[in-house]
Amino acid sequence: MVIALLNRQGKVYGQPPLTLRLARPYLDRAEFFSLMNGEVYAQDIVKGNDLAPQAGSPSASITPWGKSLYFEGSASHLQSARNIANLATFTVMAWVRPAALNTGYARILETDYATGFYLGGNVASKYAWIINNSTLEGCIGGQQVVGQRDFVCGTFDGTNRLLYVNGVLVGSSTATATSANTKLNVGRIVGSFIWNGEIDTVGIFSGAFSANTVWQIY
Repeated sequence: MVIALLNRQGKVYGQPPLTLRLARPYLDRAEFFSLMNGEVYAQDIVKGNDLAPQAGSPSASITPWGKSLYFEGSASHLQSARNIANLATFTVMAWVRPAALNTGYARILETDYATGFYLGGNVASKYAWIINNSTLEGCIGGQQVVGQRDFVCGTFDGTNRLLYVNGVLVGSSTATATSANTKLNVGRIVGSFIWNGEIDTVGIFSGAFSANTVWQIY
């Protein structure tokens, strides 16, 4: 099975036929939501899972690297139709482009920070990676810049959580495994902490990607 991702130049990554080929264990349990076509909903190309708008629909944004979804920072977000299964080890990733500095724990991707995972920001507009209620400030790094597109990736190997921004390791800390099956939210958690800016090419994979793999995807 083949999954296509964009590299930092906005082109499909990999060798001919220009696709990224990941190891079979990742693909068998991958939840991959392709937002880069700018639809209000996104189709999970592995299992046919929809992401549906909640409280407001993000709008399509035409960019130099293709279409993206714009979240206005007040209401719009997406939610998966079914729960994301617990994984002993996993990788979560997204491309983002802040339209403003997100200072209020804005969410990029979250199931539930207390029992699942959280990829987003902190009050200082840095990126943050939380697993199973682990300390927020224990794994932060990078710096949001208005209008700058960043590749944000968090991995968990069963003991350690690692945060990468634009292919570079910027934070690490210990954590414990997720403990509940919960739906995925894109752009906010239900009720608050709304992302202001673009989000595209969201992926969730079983297995903790190596630093080299993260760099190659970037």
